Amino acid sequence: MDDKHVLKTSAAGMRLIALMTIYNQWGDGRLLRYIAESCHADLLLAHAAETRAAQFNALREAMGKLQVQQVIGASKENVIVLLRAEFGGEVLIDMRVEEGYPHAITDISVTPLTLSTSGV
Repeated sequence: MDDKHVLKTSAAGMRLIALMTIYNQWGDGRLLRYIAESCHADLLLAHAAETRAAQFNALREAMGKLQVQQVIGASKENVIVLLRAEFGGEVLIDMRVEEGYPHAITDISVTPLTLSTSGV
């Protein structure tokens, strides 16, 4: 089964696909709206939608568009995905969603990865 199919059969995967589509299109406030509407209230209490959108915008500016390189793990409510960055490097995203509809995002970890030039 290919990675795209794995993501499409997971509620968390579908949330990730939507987030990355909006992220890669850049601009017009859609990212902020998506975060505000798709994240669980408890998650937004820890970091407001504006803060999360600003973090994604900074990532986009630094690393460019992101493309799925490999699905590391997937279940209905959780995906761990390695993404290739347009400007080099990779990003690891671990996303969890609620079990029930509308599958609000309950946790998301975004970790930029870079290759070491020192050989270590």
